[in-house]
Amino acid sequence: MPENYLDPFDFATSDSCHAAPQRQSALQIKTQESLHEHLGSLKEKTPAVIKMPLNSKMMEIALPDKRLTVNRYFSAMKDIDLSPYPLRYIVSDSYAYRDRLLDVGIDRPVDSIRIMDAVLHGKDIDRFAKGEPRAEDMMTLFLQLGSQLSRSPNVPWYQLLRDAQPYIGSLPGFHVDTKKFTEILVEIGKDENQANTVTLWTDTLRQYGDHFPAALIPGGTIHGRLTAKKPAILSMDARLRKGLYANGGNTLTGVDFHQMQPRIIAERCKDPIFRGPFVDRRDYYRVWASFIFAKPEAEISGEERSIAKAVALHWLFGQGKENLSKLVEETGYDKDAAMEGIRNFETACSKLRTWKMQLEASVRRRGYVETVSGRRIPMRKEDAWLAMNYSTTGTEVEIMLHAIMKLGKRLKEEALDARISLLVYDELIVETALACQTRVEALMTECLTEAFHEMLPDAPMDNLLEVHADPCWGNLK
Repeated sequence: MPENYLDPFDFATSDSCHAAPQRQSALQIKTQESLHEHLGSLKEKTPAVIKMPLNSKMMEIALPDKRLTVNRYFSAMKDIDLSPYPLRYIVSDSYAYRDRLLDVGIDRPVDSIRIMDAVLHGKDIDRFAKGEPRAEDMMTLFLQLGSQLSRSPNVPWYQLLRDAQPYIGSLPGFHVDTKKFTEILVEIGKDENQANTVTLWTDTLRQYGDHFPAALIPGGTIHGRLTAKKPAILSMDARLRKGLYANGGNTLTGVDFHQMQPRIIAERCKDPIFRGPFVDRRDYYRVWASFIFAKPEAEISGEERSIAKAVALHWLFGQGKENLSKLVEETGYDKDAAMEGIRNFETACSKLRTWKMQLEASVRRRGYVETVSGRRIPMRKEDAWLAMNYSTTGTEVEIMLHAIMKLGKRLKEEALDARISLLVYDELIVETALACQTRVEALMTECLTEAFHEMLPDAPMDNLLEVHADPCWGNLK
């Protein structure tokens, strides 16, 4: 890494990096010649920084002794070439991060790419601003942006998305049993609170008919989970999945991780109590329930396990004591006793508690949290309570994308009649012909296991995956 490399997070928290430019009025730049004149002296000096507010037509270039503002829409700037200059590109998103300065591309993908593409490639951003861009447009821009960040600590993340793109950019989608889908909508519509859901999916059914397409693109969440657009099948009411089927008489095979996020947390905090159930092949949520309800694991009922699962996930991902208390109270159980059990669990899992606090301290001090691979996820200081959530979810995404690449290559090498159909958080779904289902299931298990082991080599591998197969998506679990 070059000696004069400016870490974006260091820049964001250091007054010395930009105090001088802020004391002077910004010079308005309206021609390429004027810009090159001001930037010409930079070639042998410390990099300048380009600051681009997401909701403004102006970009700002912070030099050591002055500030420049450039109108991105000015016609003379369409073909601007900034490559000869040692510039650092950062984004100021005042809406989402309250003027935190972030490395472009580490920020929310959609906004950052749209602006960066306009600046570096002379593209007209209006077509992206008018509505949802096509999936292939977004991914193309995302990869172009990644190529500009050769010194960013998040480059492996861009490379991962680039390599996974052939397998997630165009998916087979689902055949829709329109009659069954409509019947489910009618049933959902009996709840007046679901009126918007019914309207949305009635319109979607009218638009697409008996086939819902699918494509995965980078979502707006900064931890990196992918999303499906038009239609947004990942966010549909789970009951509607009963109306979606594999195409052409094929079947669907779904392989998902058994308690994936708790496993990731267990390996990163190395707490023996928290990690114990995965080593001993015990039910993780029954262990939680034994603390909450103060009884042996063998005596925990199914209902108590379900309550403990909800409490565990709320606790792990930053919900406060008040929300946990309310969650237990709604079940009709003694909330005071349950909260005492949660405190006992926290006391027992001292390493987990310490690691969680370290993540939150990192956010407050440096403005980001890291995944297991070292990818930096920017966060506001006031959101530090979500640090474990973002770090764990970001790691989950990386594992799943590695698995997708491995599986896509194996399916192609063996010329199997199967295609990756969808990624649903920690579950991978593949559409396959019946004749090769057994082989595809074995490959899926192998690839997901390898991806998990490569990221967390010391993690217990027993009881890691659950496998389901059925022509109907709604029957996979």
